[in-house]
Amino acid sequence: MKVRVEGSQALQVEGRIEQIQNAVSSYQAGGSNGTSADVSMKRVQVTLNNENLKGGEKAQVELTKVTDDAILVPKKAIRDDGGEKYVFGIEVKNGPLGNAFYIRKLPVTVIDSNESVSAVTEGLFEQQKIVTESSEPLQAGDKIRL
Repeated sequence: MKVRVEGSQALQVEGRIEQIQNAVSSYQAGGSNGTSADVSMKRVQVTLNNENLKGGEKAQVELTKVTDDAILVPKKAIRDDGGEKYVFGIEVKNGPLGNAFYIRKLPVTVIDSNESVSAVTEGLFEQQKIVTESSEPLQAGDKIRL
């Protein structure tokens, strides 16, 4: 990975990730009278080999995770049934009196989540209609109104 070393002479050097560990960081939320919260983080150890480095310099890296076509879905739409993740999709059936809408259970593969969205790689396609909230409990096969 590319590492930018800051200082009197800014350098860009090659680095190698040696270790990634889970870490927790506490921060103060809401100003001076706010509450503190623990945030899940990763500690990344990078090894640099360059004769121009003395030690103690500050460095900056950008670490990105590339994923195959992921679709971002509101986290509240993801449901969990004993470890199996799924969403309720909407299936349209044409009838003599017009379209009817039914609930369909769609298993999905979630690769990452934050507090508001989840990245889904399997089970959905773009522009697919899913249920994010409902005034009534839902089951697969239920007829619904949009």
